[in-house]
Amino acid sequence: METNNTSIPYCGNTLPKIGKYYRDNINGYASVTICIIGVILNSLNLLVFTRKTMISPPNFIFTNLAMIDFLALSARIPLVWLKYVQNNDYESETKGRSYEWAASVVCSDLLAVTFQFLSAFLTVMMAIWRYIAVKYPLKVRHWCNMEITRNVVIAGYILCCILLAVPTYMTREILEIKNNQTHISTYKVSYQRNVIMFRVAFTVQGLIARLLPSVVLAGLTFRIVVDLSASKIHRGQLTPSASVQCDMKKAKMKRQMNISTSMLVTVVVLFFIAEFPKGIITILRVIYENGDDISSKLHGQCYTSVVQMFNTITDFNLSITFFVYYTSSQHFKTTFKSLFICNIFLYLKHIPLALGNGEEVNTGPSTDDTFTPCNFNLQSDSE
Repeated sequence: METNNTSIPYCGNTLPKIGKYYRDNINGYASVTICIIGVILNSLNLLVFTRKTMISPPNFIFTNLAMIDFLALSARIPLVWLKYVQNNDYESETKGRSYEWAASVVCSDLLAVTFQFLSAFLTVMMAIWRYIAVKYPLKVRHWCNMEITRNVVIAGYILCCILLAVPTYMTREILEIKNNQTHISTYKVSYQRNVIMFRVAFTVQGLIARLLPSVVLAGLTFRIVVDLSASKIHRGQLTPSASVQCDMKKAKMKRQMNISTSMLVTVVVLFFIAEFPKGIITILRVIYENGDDISSKLHGQCYTSVVQMFNTITDFNLSITFFVYYTSSQHFKTTFKSLFICNIFLYLKHIPLALGNGEEVNTGPSTDDTFTPCNFNLQSDSE
């Protein structure tokens, strides 16, 4: 029996060794660092998207996505710390930890799964809204107004938290390990031996939360790019307008469309790279589990060997959205500068007054026009 447990029938010998080295030596500190940076950056996203000048249906989705990413990364920090920094061999059959430790791991794990479902839902919703804006530009104001957007987001929260996350909640359990010599009980996190619920939970995770959103996002993004290319060709064949103001308005609309589409494509590509391989691995885990000892064979030999690498990619994906928004959206960049750089500049400007006698000398209008960080145009570009 011991030989069967140590054999590697699914993944060979190299992949588990690489995965174990990464999990034991790199994963914990790398993931915690990325999550902390991601929490800070998503806080900046929330501060920018909640400004009055940023209110719009697409930005409402971005706001909720930033909030979910913030919560997901916050939940990942204690989970990764407890599992891979404080204790790397938490799944060992012969060792256990305190009940508080096991309960903390379960809570953090379930929160991370819930936020993962919500993040996938909001990303798909963002792509659908963008597709409607490209395919039906005259109807987008009616189909995707703020009220409908808010109601769909709320419905998504209920769907993800109740229907999708419940099977995962029901598969996790805390096992008590009794030591007959010391009479001291320790605890470890495991999966219930209910094969049907186990398969349902991981099918939902792999198919609905990872594979299906990846495929839908790829298809919608492809259609958006194709439709935009076709519309550019069509506009190029039309007779140019004689009105300079009309041409400038069309150029601005074209630029706004390209910005929104570039943001969507970047987010979708990152989501696909992080989630599609994990979805395949999760589905394979459901297919090849024998049901006798859940999470003992494929889970111990293949799933845990590679899933932490992709979890790190997911953490990285959730953390860099600030740079995606900042580089892709001029409106986001302008709002960020007016919110932070302007306030910092004004604070530094008044430091000499605070250190001096507190009297401000009026020297008339400033003649230094080389740097005016507070002079931003905050007009919404309806991204």
